[in-house]
Amino acid sequence: MDLENFPTRETAKDMLSMISPIYDRSYVGKWIFQVMAASMELARETVEDMKNQAFPETATWSLPWWEERYGITGNEGKSLEERRRPIVQKRNTKRPMNPYRIAALVAEISGREVEIYENVAPHTYEVIIRPGSSNADLAAVAEEIYKVKQSQKHVRIVFETPVRLQVRPAGMNFSFRHIIAGTRPDVNRPGALQPLEVDVAPQATGQAFTYPTPGEEKRAGTYPDVSTIGEMTAPGVNARITGESAGIVYKICGATRL
Repeated sequence: MDLENFPTRETAKDMLSMISPIYDRSYVGKWIFQVMAASMELARETVEDMKNQAFPETATWSLPWWEERYGITGNEGKSLEERRRPIVQKRNTKRPMNPYRIAALVAEISGREVEIYENVAPHTYEVIIRPGSSNADLAAVAEEIYKVKQSQKHVRIVFETPVRLQVRPAGMNFSFRHIIAGTRPDVNRPGALQPLEVDVAPQATGQAFTYPTPGEEKRAGTYPDVSTIGEMTAPGVNARITGESAGIVYKICGATRL
C-alpha cells in the first residue's frame, strides 16, 4: 500500500490535517481515519439527500409518499421528471391563484418558460408559453388554467412555436431591345398654310311654268294671282377659305432612351 497517497477519502484527509503529523507514517492510524471518514461521509450524504426528498421538485425515492399524499396513482415506468410534474401541479393548485401563480403552474405543466401580462384587455391577462424542447400539450394547459383561474377573469393563451421558412430565389432572363440612335429615323412632317382653291361646277335644268289665260276664271281682278316668271340666270358660288396654325413638337434624336 502506498502510504503517501492514503487515505483516499477527503474527510479522512481533512481529519489527518488537524492532528499531529506523526500519524502520516502510521498504517493503522490512516486506516482508522479512512473507516471513520466512510461513516461520516455517508451521514453527510444522507442529510443532503433528505433535503432533496423534502421537495417534490428534487425527490427520488420519496416520490411514492408524495403521490400518496396528493392522491396520484404512481407509475414506476415513468421518468422521475414525469412523476414529479403532477405532484408539483397538485401542490400549487392548493394555493391562492393569481396570474403569477398560474404562470408558475403552466411552467410546471408545459416544462417551458412562461410569461404573463395583466390587463391586456378589461379583466383579461395573457399567458405566453415560449418555445422549448419539451412536448407541451396545449389542450392540457388550457384545461388546467380554466380549472384554477378566477371566475371573473379572462385569459389568453399564446403558444409560441418557431417556424423556419426557406426562401429560394429564382432567376429569369429578359432581353431588352435597344434602338441605336439614327438607325430608325422618323418622317419629318412640317406644318404650313397653303393656298386653297375650290372648283365649283354649277349645273342647270329647265323647268316649265304654266300660266293661266286671263278671263278663264271669269273673275278677272277679283282674286289676282302672283305672276311667277322662270328664267335662266348666271350661276355663282362664293367660297370662303379659313385656316388654323398648329405647332408640331419633334423629339430630339437620343433624348429618350428606349
